[in-house]
Amino acid sequence: MFGSLNRGGSETLMLDYFNCNNPTLDRIGIYRKGGDLLENFINTNVPLNQLAPVFALDIHYFLKLRYLLKSKKIDIIHTQQIIDAFYACIASIGTNIKVILTHHGFLSKRNKINLYLLKLILNRISLNIFVSEAQYKEAISYFPNKSKLKAEIVYNGINLDKFNISTDYSFRREYSIPNNVLLFGSVGNFNTGRDQKIICKFLDLLSKEGFVFVFVFIGSKSEKNPELMDDCIRFCKENELESKVHFCGSRFDVPQILDQLDAFIYSSLDDTFGIAVVESIISGTTTFINDTEVMTEISENGRYATLYKSKDEVDLFEKVKYFIQNISSSKMQNQKYLNEAKKKYSIMKFNESLKNLYLEILDI
Repeated sequence: MFGSLNRGGSETLMLDYFNCNNPTLDRIGIYRKGGDLLENFINTNVPLNQLAPVFALDIHYFLKLRYLLKSKKIDIIHTQQIIDAFYACIASIGTNIKVILTHHGFLSKRNKINLYLLKLILNRISLNIFVSEAQYKEAISYFPNKSKLKAEIVYNGINLDKFNISTDYSFRREYSIPNNVLLFGSVGNFNTGRDQKIICKFLDLLSKEGFVFVFVFIGSKSEKNPELMDDCIRFCKENELESKVHFCGSRFDVPQILDQLDAFIYSSLDDTFGIAVVESIISGTTTFINDTEVMTEISENGRYATLYKSKDEVDLFEKVKYFIQNISSSKMQNQKYLNEAKKKYSIMKFNESLKNLYLEILDI
């Protein structure tokens, strides 16, 4: 049960999960809003149901949701947002249906309404799932009785089949990028959780040093904070980077693009996991990430990716410069832990973890 079907980290996770065969579980999807991933979700063949309240406490919505849950004989509702967990808890009152909530953001970044709703339903939630150790440590201060907190840490999973690419598609050809030009990129919508401006400042340093490259930003403009992308576009224009930096918007072929990059560069502010980062690592692309607690954790302290100092474009420049000057040996080093990362972050492992938790909650 989740909100919209627009492209984002949790939606990508759910799409990979729906595409993952799980013969021991019958699953349906319940969503409130459509989005650009709707057709992809339909193609998973997991039954989808769109239900949305007209207003906050729409009694007709709760009755429809309750009817759906009972008619489908639902045992567990796994929600991806606090608001959906709230809706699920109300709709399942008086039933044996268990409610699980996966937290995809830091609670310190949630508004007061979300925190209030979480407090109301905390005793009704059978399990809280956190996607990283760092996120869990931040969250426990918001729970009044930590000893009774029902929580598990489950890393997000990636569908490895997406990287079995058999196509002659060339991103370089689409953007007329010569083979002797370095191709760098980043994936992620322009929102308050990321700092693409630091990447732009790094690109300015790279250009001033005379390196020949093209950089592509994959990700859409935020409706709430359009200035984040606009500021990056303006910076690139003012520093004569327009011919070297492309803002490509949202793309459906991210795995194919990652496979063709010479390096992937990311700057996080408050990601609790980083689906795009792990996809880059699993694709075998050399990956640069800043040293937040979460990024340090998911990269195994820099074993899977190169860490640079947060908000420090100079340190990022020095790390990338070393990579360029030693590109062959750097790429060989990058392959060293590839299989380990694939095993740790595969959708099959995620699938198995969820199945075990479901059975445990149902006492089966």
